[in-house]
Amino acid sequence: MNDTHMAIICLQAFSAFGVFMMRQFYQGIPDELCEAARIDGMSEYKIYSKVMLPLSKPALSTLTIFTFVATWNDFLGPMIYLKTESKKTLQIGLRMFISQYSSEYGLIMAASVLSLIPVLIVFLSLQKYFVEGIAATGVKG
Repeated sequence: MNDTHMAIICLQAFSAFGVFMMRQFYQGIPDELCEAARIDGMSEYKIYSKVMLPLSKPALSTLTIFTFVATWNDFLGPMIYLKTESKKTLQIGLRMFISQYSSEYGLIMAASVLSLIPVLIVFLSLQKYFVEGIAATGVKG
């Protein structure tokens, strides 16, 4: 997997933070929902796909946003795994604007603004679920 983008994606996709966050979320779901589904005759896989997965959309979207931003802004991982110039990421390209004696601050700022576009697209597409999760945590009852 050396010199491929899959190395970066696979290393960032599964993290201890994601496991802990999803575990905490699933512990907050009442056991009565799963028990009621078992009484109705659902199998464990059907309980997960029909009950737990729809409830976990806010947590999954939050985890997706956090993981994407962490992977997108990663500098050290691509420096280690990518050797070919054409496969280097945008963050490594930003470093190329800095030389030993001077820095092209105008180009660095323009490229930094352009590098925010994919992060904004991911956030705006998952914002509905993100806000839904924040609103659900404030409800007591």
